Amino acid sequence: MIQLVHALKPIRKRMRAQRALSWIMIGLLAGAIIVLLLRGASFMWEFPNVTTWYFVAIISAPLLFGGIAWLLPISDMSVARLADSCGLHARAQTALMLKSSDTPMADLQRQDTLECLNGFNPKAMLPFQVPRFSVIGVLVCALCFSASFLIANPQMQIMHAKTEFQTEMKKQADLVEEGATKLDDAQAQTQDLRKLLGDLAHELRQSTEPKTALSALDDAEREMDQIKKNTSKDTLKALKDAGLSELAQALEAGDSEKAKQLLNQGTEQANSAQSSQSTSSQLSKAAQSASDPSASQQLSDAAQALSSGNLQNALESLQNAALGQSNALAQASALSAMARSAAAQAGAKQAATLNLNGLSISGLASMSAAGNSAGSGSGSGSSSGMESGGGAGLGSTNKDGGYTASTNGTAPLGSNAPKMKVSEYESIYDPTRLGTEGEITNERGQIGEGEISEATIGSGLGSIDESVPYNEVLPEYYESAVEAVQNANLPGYAQNWVDRYFSSLTE
Repeated sequence: MIQLVHALKPIRKRMRAQRALSWIMIGLLAGAIIVLLLRGASFMWEFPNVTTWYFVAIISAPLLFGGIAWLLPISDMSVARLADSCGLHARAQTALMLKSSDTPMADLQRQDTLECLNGFNPKAMLPFQVPRFSVIGVLVCALCFSASFLIANPQMQIMHAKTEFQTEMKKQADLVEEGATKLDDAQAQTQDLRKLLGDLAHELRQSTEPKTALSALDDAEREMDQIKKNTSKDTLKALKDAGLSELAQALEAGDSEKAKQLLNQGTEQANSAQSSQSTSSQLSKAAQSASDPSASQQLSDAAQALSSGNLQNALESLQNAALGQSNALAQASALSAMARSAAAQAGAKQAATLNLNGLSISGLASMSAAGNSAGSGSGSGSSSGMESGGGAGLGSTNKDGGYTASTNGTAPLGSNAPKMKVSEYESIYDPTRLGTEGEITNERGQIGEGEISEATIGSGLGSIDESVPYNEVLPEYYESAVEAVQNANLPGYAQNWVDRYFSSLTE
């Protein structure tokens, strides 16, 4: 029996190899189908590493199928049946069935089977055969896969645009980190700013679209503003606690002339022995009581400058401390502004590329446009069928400036940003003061469609020739603008623009 099993061993190996080859081809077909499915899915979703998955599927599937086929056991009877099909005329099967028989006839039959098996050539008698259906299936999948490259893949274009944006953001992150290392080590805010800029650089490297990059910049700028507010608040408190309340009020109001007079007056009183405590010593006391390191440092610098007779340097140090500003913070703000400009430009380029190809990324174009419009302005007006005045501009006389009647229901569009601050005008147009008798408004659709609606607009608060000083209506304009920004869910930097704009009007 052992001799018979040993004689069947070459046939068993050949049979195992043939089965493994067949299963490998089936696995190759399965891998080709998986690749085709991945290719189709890549048209609907983003697969950054889809090419790698192609190779994984086309290699792992045949190996998996072939490995399973090689490891599965093969019975002796199956091997004997295959050998008999190659011309042994049931000798091998009979020998296996008579394995427990000790009769002379059984011994003769086994010897005859062994002689036939010893002359059996498995390679010649059992050539390898590849399943035709698997070959045809693989060729069809390969043809479909190749044809798919004739169709533009929108997701690949999106990923390419994101990759370009990410490359630009990595470049900006390197510049931010480089700028952080150059901050003045002698200033108290430097360590906090370096950590802040380091976190910002990390967020920029992870950004693949303007929304995430601009959000990271918003967070960084809010932290900078908070640092500035903390320094300013602590400076003013320390000055008041040190008995310099009047100087603190002048600095808080931005009245540099009054602050300079107070410093000069305090110096003269100290020199003439009219004051038991000099202003410089009061500043030193304020520096010691300040909890914010930057405020303490700048107050100390002001005290030293004042004691040495350098009034201008003392005033500059106090002004910077009251504003919460420092050279390190200014440099950090400049780095953030540089990164914001680059993110806006790269985002606009990304949006333009995708729109050119008929594609879009949710929120991409709007975020890019918002970031890119910082510091610029253009006026535009619109009307939805209202027969009313087109719009009012800014006036330097006692008449309503910019008021023009409109007959077609549309407001004129402004193409240039105003070049002068509102504070330079004597008065500003107030739309609530227009009209005394009301007006009739008709709105209708095309001929034969829709209904005619009529509404009466109530009278205004004054005459059309009326205008008021801008500071009387500025709070109303500011509240309306803030409410509009909040309702539009604009990002933080857009709200900051509104705050800075109306703050500049009061300067």
